[in-house]
Amino acid sequence: MTQLVVVCGLPGTGKTTLAQALAARWHWPCFSKDATCKEPLYELLGGSTLEESRRLGSVAIQMLLRMVEMQLRYGVSCIVEAPFQYSEDGVRFAQWAEEYGVAITCVVCTVDEEERLRRFRSRTRHPAHHDADRTPHAAHAVPYHSFPGELIWLDTAQPLEDVIGAVERQVSR
Repeated sequence: MTQLVVVCGLPGTGKTTLAQALAARWHWPCFSKDATCKEPLYELLGGSTLEESRRLGSVAIQMLLRMVEMQLRYGVSCIVEAPFQYSEDGVRFAQWAEEYGVAITCVVCTVDEEERLRRFRSRTRHPAHHDADRTPHAAHAVPYHSFPGELIWLDTAQPLEDVIGAVERQVSR
């Protein structure tokens, strides 16, 4: 059965680190809103402002979803990583489960707020994000509970190998 592992959570919770580690271990394609879409678009289109970054972020999420859907249509298991903070995202995942017979596991990355903000402020990211011009998103309620499939909440303050192990115990490959 085709699998989709959705790695989501607020900025600074370790989504990208976890998604990349799973992809390397499982040899699955991994699609990231930032690395796969937003950052290359920013470079190719010559982006330079925070407003352009925001606009490209919206385009990037649509591109990301189209690329993932194409993989699922052809029966390719994959990992997708982005904040996915809207209930519409869950609706789309449910449609894919129905249309393509995909088993979905949503991994919600969490960490205490102090650590999340420390990570956000200390990381070095691509210039497309304009992190120096942004304030970190405040922790808020996100409708992950409405996402389809298995829902795994993981505290990414644990060692990465422990976090990977927790996911591997839930995802049948």
